[in-house]
Amino acid sequence: MNWDAISAISETIASGAVVLSLIYLAMQIKHSNKISQSQTRTELRHMANVSGFRTNQSLVEYFQGNLLRSRIYCLCR
Repeated sequence: MNWDAISAISETIASGAVVLSLIYLAMQIKHSNKISQSQTRTELRHMANVSGFRTNQSLVEYFQGNLLRSRIYCLCR
């Protein structure tokens, strides 16, 4: 084997490693986004319970409608 062949093999391996790391990064970002959305929904529910939104029916319906739409949107993606 000459140095050109070794160089070509190492570049191929390096490019494969870059592609794999990008795929892993994309999966991590997707997972992080799902966690963030879940935490946001939980916090909104908590805020609605603590601040007395339950007494105002129109606000309850607004939050429930938005949460439902965000769930459907997330499932469709």
